[in-house]
Amino acid sequence: MLRRRGITVGLLAVYIYFVQRLFINLCQYFAHVDGYQCHYVDFERQLLYAFIATLPLWFIPLGGSRPSRMILWFVYLSHVGPSIALFPYISVLGDTYGLVWSGAIAFFYIGAILLSDKIRPDILHVTLPPWVVTTALIIISAISIAYIVKIFGFNRSLPSLADVYGVRSNFKSDLAASGSSLVGYFIIIGGYALAPLLLLMAIRNIRSRTLVSFMMIGLSISLSFTIYAAGGFKSIVFAPLLFLCCYFIFSRVRNPVLAVALGLPLFVVLTFGVSVLNANSEFLFYQVARRVFFVPAMDVTYFYEYVNRFGLDTLESAPATIAMYYYGTDGSANAGLFGDGFAKFGYIGVALNTLLFSSMLILADYCSRGIPPKVSFSIFIISAYAIANSSLTTVLLSYGFVVVCMTLAVSRRALGLPDNGQEDRLNC
Repeated sequence: MLRRRGITVGLLAVYIYFVQRLFINLCQYFAHVDGYQCHYVDFERQLLYAFIATLPLWFIPLGGSRPSRMILWFVYLSHVGPSIALFPYISVLGDTYGLVWSGAIAFFYIGAILLSDKIRPDILHVTLPPWVVTTALIIISAISIAYIVKIFGFNRSLPSLADVYGVRSNFKSDLAASGSSLVGYFIIIGGYALAPLLLLMAIRNIRSRTLVSFMMIGLSISLSFTIYAAGGFKSIVFAPLLFLCCYFIFSRVRNPVLAVALGLPLFVVLTFGVSVLNANSEFLFYQVARRVFFVPAMDVTYFYEYVNRFGLDTLESAPATIAMYYYGTDGSANAGLFGDGFAKFGYIGVALNTLLFSSMLILADYCSRGIPPKVSFSIFIISAYAIANSSLTTVLLSYGFVVVCMTLAVSRRALGLPDNGQEDRLNC
């Protein structure tokens, strides 16, 4: 076990240093874009920040079937590690600020790891009949589609993935004109929770309930593209695809936790290699990998820098303020787990977010007891992405974390699992 830990930490330490070099490449590629102006960092400082970034690696579990462990690895690789390693490249603040902030991120993340791993509530589970779960999902999804079409109309043409900002601007105007905040919840929960859950139920019941399964697949696709046509949310289009890819991968690996720990860095390295070899294949690295593994670190650092330069009192509507000040856009730069906490209450906010994050990990494990990792990991990886990029309260409510947990908790029979939880009981 210690040998595997040492090898994993060693490989990921090299990857963290590689991330620093890749960020320089990103800054050169996007040099014309505000916010991508890198600072020179000498070799000793590179190694120092890379070393701090590797500290949580010694604590994140490398095995088991608890979804919290997958979430911990995803959030580390997308949010925590890069936020520490890339700080000196992004911020104008000196090392006095940078080392304190980096150490705080590592310390609080290690705390979340230890806390979530020790607490395991034992509460009675309730399982609903399969028809109740599937019928509820179908009805709610159909209502969501109808409501979205009523507010935003039916669009036959989909916006280009490369340019969705015009659609996003029209969406905000239409949403404000509608006078309804409820439709916003339909859109986000529908895209990040309902659409993947429909696919999950369809896959698990494709042989026993073929017609209903195909109906759920059709609803999932319709819901995703209705939302994308209305609001231009690219991540909502990719959420069901991400679920399907993860379900396929996790069905075929012996250790899905280790697959996430090593597979995500491999994805970044491979997409960069492909972009170098073929200029026509740059989309995966410069758009997808950049958005998932580099932008969260930029937003976290800019949140921290802005608060230290201008004070918490000046940071109203934080995502919009950061987007305009650093990127020069009328957008929303969300900072995820640690950036969001610091923007609200400074280091006290970071501590509070750590406790809330630990509670979410414990809840995810509780709702997934006895459920195979290929199911729980695949459905919660979308929440892991959201945690790295949005405020935790938004993830809980708007992004459907609670909806996913509640659905899994009552869906053992709907997922084709025995009520006694005998299948895949590896919750260690």
